[in-house]
Amino acid sequence: MHKIFIKLFFIFSLLWGIGYPDTFRYPIYIFIAPLVLITSRKFKDFKFNKFKKNISELRNDFQLSQFFIVLFVLIFYFFTWNKYSFIYSTCLLTFVFTLRSILNVEEIEDKDWIYHSGLIAIVITGISLPFVGSFSEMVRASNGLYPEPSHLGFSLGPILGLLSKRKSFKIYGIVGIIYFAIFSFSRSLVVSYIFTILLPKRFNNKFKSHQLALVIITALTFIYLIKFFFLFGLENLDTNNINPIWGSSIVWFYRLKQSLIILLENPIGLGPFGWLKSGYELTDLTTRLIPECDYEVICKYSGKFLTSLNQRDLASLNSFGFASFGILYPYYLFLVLKNICNKKIKVSEKYYELNPISILLISYIAIYMLRWTGFTPGPILGLLCLMPKSVKEK
Repeated sequence: MHKIFIKLFFIFSLLWGIGYPDTFRYPIYIFIAPLVLITSRKFKDFKFNKFKKNISELRNDFQLSQFFIVLFVLIFYFFTWNKYSFIYSTCLLTFVFTLRSILNVEEIEDKDWIYHSGLIAIVITGISLPFVGSFSEMVRASNGLYPEPSHLGFSLGPILGLLSKRKSFKIYGIVGIIYFAIFSFSRSLVVSYIFTILLPKRFNNKFKSHQLALVIITALTFIYLIKFFFLFGLENLDTNNINPIWGSSIVWFYRLKQSLIILLENPIGLGPFGWLKSGYELTDLTTRLIPECDYEVICKYSGKFLTSLNQRDLASLNSFGFASFGILYPYYLFLVLKNICNKKIKVSEKYYELNPISILLISYIAIYMLRWTGFTPGPILGLLCLMPKSVKEK
């Protein structure tokens, strides 16, 4: 049963949107987590000494110096963040590390279980399209299980790209991306699919995890700087000259600028959602309260973009990161990517491949930088729990 629950946990990590926003406001995979834990062999044979061994194995994900840095920072945050931010972060970390210390993905002998499970999630979502419609008159929602079209990209784009990269599943990935692009189009879906396809399939063994993490961060920084400066040019245009298709991108741009202002005023950050109680929510920018905007979703008022879109979100992972963690955000991003890239499969004496879950996580992080869903409404938290143990590099 443990193997079955692990697969269900993975599937529902992709299908986090089932029932949202009415009945299940919390992702279903969180409710499956206890079943994964209690059916684990490690849980049944639980002893304190074995628990210490599990923690020591888990600590291999971090170098000793990194471990103490993170520990020091957490203690520092305890005194500087508001209680909600600290509790929120503690709950997420506890959830991930508890599952990673007990569940054992390696027990699943089927090497293609990730591909088969991902295919099940795709079929379920595809079947749901004709039956589930918009949940709000104010927000254009996608058909199917996910609340908005962009959420389809957060969830299925990378798994479709992963299927397309494997020869025996290529046809399913290609047919899937065509099907969803036609019947539930999402730019996030297409972008995340292309990004996953473009990730190199194999790497030279001399290419270390920290080097790969730096390359990924550099490439993503270059891409998002191009987008930032392109949108910077739109500030000089009149609202009527701006194509509505750039609406979500303008939100992304404005919220990134806002987070950089927060960074200058609070170099160590305000903690997750700390800006919501610190005067940074900017509720006065809601266009519905400004008659001059004629209730438009996006308009310009006193030379500034005003929008009623995603007021709670800060719109991207980078905005969330800089506002929450300040100057330490790039280091945290590097640390996470380095450990993700360390999950790999040796294919020959000279080459290795990234673990499929590592590929998915890298793709999700990339698309989260373009559009933000948070950590629980999306697959990334569940996949962090399912990452294999680290391989020590010589």
